[in-house]
Amino acid sequence: RGGVGDEGPARESGPSGRDRELLAAYGALLREGLWCFELERPLRVSLPEPALIDAVLEQATLGFCNASLAATYGYADPSELIGRPLTDFLVVDQPENLAYLRDVIHRRSVSGAISLEVDRSGARRWISNDVTCVVQGDEVLRVCGMQREVTSRAARGAARARKERRGPDL
Repeated sequence: RGGVGDEGPARESGPSGRDRELLAAYGALLREGLWCFELERPLRVSLPEPALIDAVLEQATLGFCNASLAATYGYADPSELIGRPLTDFLVVDQPENLAYLRDVIHRRSVSGAISLEVDRSGARRWISNDVTCVVQGDEVLRVCGMQREVTSRAARGAARARKERRGPDL
């Protein structure tokens, strides 16, 4: 059960009923983006790392988010994002993003992890993430977290680094 290619029964996705109402109420209070990616099937934590990363990229879909997260990606309503795959957000050919996924898988909970993501128009956004894997027994069920966009901070840092490489202005 829960392996890559396993055809076991899929779980019902995401929080429901009262839990969803509580998440929505809490999420409405936050300026940070609140999100939860669901997996089609639980994944065994004992799978080799490359298989786990591939499975997360193939299976993860957004099961919950708040309005702040939707706004970060250029949407007016969170419902426009529900069901979208993780790969609609995360730039998967970015080595730093694969390192971020590895870190989440190994540590199960990380704070301040930086990822490069894309919004509705294709613009790249640097995101600082606080993430936790929801694990039951030896299986990952979902990955949830909060995020803050740090694109402007990243741009200032890159400009400062370019200036330092050029040397002092004369």
